[in-house]
Amino acid sequence: NENTKITWKWENSDILTIILDEANSYYEFELKLLEIETELFELEDEAWDYISIPSKKIEKDMLKLKSLSSEITHIFINYNKKYVNLSVISDTANGSSNIIYNEDSDDGLVEKKSKYSYQITLLSKIVECFDKITDTVKFGFQDNRPLFITLQNEFGNIKIYISPRVDED
Repeated sequence: NENTKITWKWENSDILTIILDEANSYYEFELKLLEIETELFELEDEAWDYISIPSKKIEKDMLKLKSLSSEITHIFINYNKKYVNLSVISDTANGSSNIIYNEDSDDGLVEKKSKYSYQITLLSKIVECFDKITDTVKFGFQDNRPLFITLQNEFGNIKIYISPRVDED
């Protein structure tokens, strides 16, 4: 948004502060930076399936699905060449949403079924923050890897990896 002033603060500490100052609102987000002292685990960029979705649309759909029931804690994300499908399941409510991201595709069936779910509160907060900074959220999918989320704007880019929920079956 052209009326939003974005300030990044990082003073050689382990906290990155992002401040969004709008006409009628002020947002301050703090991200704790981690220092991981372990072997580097590289994820190759070219092996991912990338999908770009309007941030306002995915934020709106996630909030609607989350509002179906207080029991909803996780969201499944499935995709094909045309749609991204968001779905939630609980004992009291089920719901899903299809977001078209590629109108040129004739593919109407979701091909990539995810066996993974992601914490809906965390994911919706990340998308909500991204919506304040950019119009598009880019997701990366790869088998047996965390969900990759990135945004890119004139100030740089932010990359986040979210581990899926793991059930022991």
